[in-house]
Amino acid sequence: MKFSYAAFLGLVPSIFAASIPNDSLTKRGGGAFQSCTGPTFEKQANNEIVIHMKCNDGVGGSNQPMLNLNKCIGNQGGKLVWQRDGNFGRSCWLDNGENTGARYNRYLFLFCGNGKDFDVVASIDLDQRLVNRGGILTCDV
Repeated sequence: MKFSYAAFLGLVPSIFAASIPNDSLTKRGGGAFQSCTGPTFEKQANNEIVIHMKCNDGVGGSNQPMLNLNKCIGNQGGKLVWQRDGNFGRSCWLDNGENTGARYNRYLFLFCGNGKDFDVVASIDLDQRLVNRGGILTCDV
């Protein structure tokens, strides 16, 4: 068996390209705010933070789904991150005033503990991972 240095060099670009993540393959969903409006937020007694919206169902109607954001978001040192079953509601809270809620549309602003005995303002762009699937609001994490 002959070794061809030229043939090996011909493989290098394809090997290198295979190691680079392709955005179309790795990119998660999002874009719910293109077909959903009027977000409101509510913290429930069990520390769940839910979002309520009005979403088109894709067939001419609409639904008013709610989604428990604890299933999608976590608090890591005072920073909100996309995390399955992150339960950020245990360490973050809504102001229920002008600082949080529908005023900021796709951005959720909260006060969160940072693990260092003080609280910080944290935010996350909900349109990065919230998805409207036929009028049902889900998170793609």
